[in-house]
Amino acid sequence: MKRREKILDYVRKKPMATVEEITGELGINYETVIASLSTLERKGKIKATDSSPAKYVVLPKKPLRGDNGQGFMDYVDGLSRQNQELKAEINRLRGELGECRRKLAKLARRIVRETIYGKD
Repeated sequence: MKRREKILDYVRKKPMATVEEITGELGINYETVIASLSTLERKGKIKATDSSPAKYVVLPKKPLRGDNGQGFMDYVDGLSRQNQELKAEINRLRGELGECRRKLAKLARRIVRETIYGKD
């Protein structure tokens, strides 16, 4: 399988893939991946989002809603925004989890201290 076909297949299986993900997973050097993605995009096989880093998706063979794929890319951009919102929520929840862990550790230390030395 040619490199370009491997890259297209990877993006088909993992929509919203970044160049870094593609290079890491397929073991193809960065410049080759960039060149292949540019060729695939020029041929209308894939599309990059406007986000940074760019994420790549395989375009459908037929335009959705008859508007040259624009509806599809609006959908992809919406998914990208949802993805960013979910990442922000995950980070917020990780912060809360860290705070709960700190409080639990503090409570455990107090219980151990009280058990060993008696109440203050």
